[in-house]
Amino acid sequence: FSLKSSPAFPFKWHFHPEYELTLILESSGARFVGDSNESYSAGDLVLLGSNLPPTWLSAPSSSGGARHKATVIHFAGAVPGEDFGASPEMKEVSQLLKRAARGLHFETRKRDEAAAAMLRMKKQDGLERLLSLLGVLQGLTRGGGRKLASPAFVPSNRERDLKRIDR
Repeated sequence: FSLKSSPAFPFKWHFHPEYELTLILESSGARFVGDSNESYSAGDLVLLGSNLPPTWLSAPSSSGGARHKATVIHFAGAVPGEDFGASPEMKEVSQLLKRAARGLHFETRKRDEAAAAMLRMKKQDGLERLLSLLGVLQGLTRGGGRKLASPAFVPSNRERDLKRIDR
């Protein structure tokens, strides 16, 4: 769980094995997820699957002093040593995580509920934070979520390719 705050979000194409839930608090610009390129602004909520490369590129500020802020949660898809996702109680969340393989963008009232819960999680830790995350994911199962990357997108997660793309 992290709160990112910086003068800008630079283009940094990256990937990691964890899922990522990103809420933009203050910023606007272009969001790249796989082969998707869309505008974003404050309130943007995206769930990304494992090893799906994203980046957010903030628009230049006319005032020069604007801060760009986001809350980012990285999490594994399963509890180590358990087949947690196979339990009947986790069926909907497991399906949501499978759909997130292409990235999901949320624009509904559920997004606002998830955003509020994510902000509360900053003051939580341990099991309380994990339970809140599960609650957020459960809420998003009913919030739809529009897929971002196309079915034709095949990620190249080789370090050499990422450096070339960043250049």
